[in-house]
Amino acid sequence: MIAGDTIVACASPPGRSFCALIRVSGPGVGAIVDAWLDPPQGLACANARFRLTTSLHLPVVALRYHAPRSYTGEDALEILLPGNPALVERVLARLCEADGVRLANPGEFSARAYLNAKLSARQAEGVAAMIAAESGEELAAAAELMSGARGTRYDALREEIAACLALVEAGIDFTDQEDVVAIEPAALRSRLAQMRRLVLDLLGCEGTPAHETPRVALVGAPNAGKSTLFNALLGRRRSVISPVAGTTRDAIEEPLDLSRECPGAGRVTLADLPGLDEASSGPV
Repeated sequence: MIAGDTIVACASPPGRSFCALIRVSGPGVGAIVDAWLDPPQGLACANARFRLTTSLHLPVVALRYHAPRSYTGEDALEILLPGNPALVERVLARLCEADGVRLANPGEFSARAYLNAKLSARQAEGVAAMIAAESGEELAAAAELMSGARGTRYDALREEIAACLALVEAGIDFTDQEDVVAIEPAALRSRLAQMRRLVLDLLGCEGTPAHETPRVALVGAPNAGKSTLFNALLGRRRSVISPVAGTTRDAIEEPLDLSRECPGAGRVTLADLPGLDEASSGPV
C-alpha cells in the first residue's frame, strides 16, 4: 500500500445491477470533483454529471466527504451510477487517468481507515470476515466482531485467565505457609468450567468443524479426459496429459475461483483423480 496517493474502486458487487457504487479516497478527490463532475460547487450530496468525454456526460449521484469525516479518514467521494459493468469499467479508467490516482488493492480502504484510527484492528478483521461470510451465522459473527461486542468478551476472558493464573502462582509461592490458600481447588475448577463454557460459546459450539472449501472431484474411467478437463478448468497445465492409461496415479488438488466465470460464485477445491476401472473397489 502506498500512502499519500488517491485510490478508486467499485464498492458494489460484480455483475449487472440497477446501480453501482464507485468509491474514491485520497488527496486527489478535490481535483477529481473539479475536473469531472458538473456542477462541482458546494458538492455534498447532489445529482451531478460525470464527464466521460467532452460530449458525453453521465448522470450520477455524487457524495463528497471531507477529512476526517469519512470511512477512511481522508477526503472521499462516492459516485452512484447505472450498474452496467462496461460503464463502471469506463468510469474507473477515466478516474485513473488523473495524476496520482490508481485502482485500490484488496482491503486498502479498510487499511487506510485503520491507519487513520477510524477502525480498530478488530473492526478491520470484522470487515474482512463480513466480506468473506457465506452464511447467516458467519455474517452475524462478523457483525458482532465489527461492533466490538466480541472484543469485549475476549477482554473479559483474558482478564479471568490472568486472575486464575495469578492465584495459582500465589498458592505455589506460599506453599510453606499453611494458613495461606490463594484459591480453593473447587473454586478454581468452577471458574475454569465457566471459562470453558465462554470459550465454546465464542467458538460457536463444541466440535464445530472449521469452514472448508467445497471439494469437486473429477471421477471416471482411465483416459476419459479428466486431466484435460482439470487443466482446462484451471486455465493452465497442472496435470500431465498422456494417451497412456494410468498416468495420473495420485489425487491432484488445486483451488478454483468460480467468480471469474460466474460473478458472485465462491471457491472450490478441484481434484483430478486416477482413473477407475472394473478392478477398482472401495469408496472414492
